[in-house]
Amino acid sequence: MVGSDGFGGIGKFKSSLSPANAALLGMMHRLQYGYIEDLLVEKGEPVLKPMPRVVGDYKFGGESRKRAVGDDFQLKSEHIELVQLLRGLNNGRIERLEVKAGLPFRVLCAEIGLR
Repeated sequence: MVGSDGFGGIGKFKSSLSPANAALLGMMHRLQYGYIEDLLVEKGEPVLKPMPRVVGDYKFGGESRKRAVGDDFQLKSEHIELVQLLRGLNNGRIERLEVKAGLPFRVLCAEIGLR
C-alpha cells in the first residue's frame, strides 16, 4: 500500500532501491519491449541468479527502441507498483513480466492473492 509520501516507503530514485530491484529496473530499461519470464522472488526481492528468461519484442517501423535515461533516474509509478508487488508476493515466481518502453506493464503470477 502506498504511504502518505506516495511511494510506500520506497525512495524516489533508482539509487534508493535494493541492488536486486535496481538491477531488475536496469534490465527492463535495456530490454525496452518484451518479457522477463520465470522470475523468482525471495523475501520480496527479485532473484537474478539464475537469470530469468528475457525475450525481446522487436517491431519494425514502429516505436523507438531506446529512451535516454541516466544510470540513476526518478522512479515512475509503475516502478513503485512493481516493487510493492514483489514485497507483497514475498516468496514465489512471476511467470511473465511484460515490459513496454522500459517500464513494467503487466505481471502474470499464479501465487498472487491465493495465500
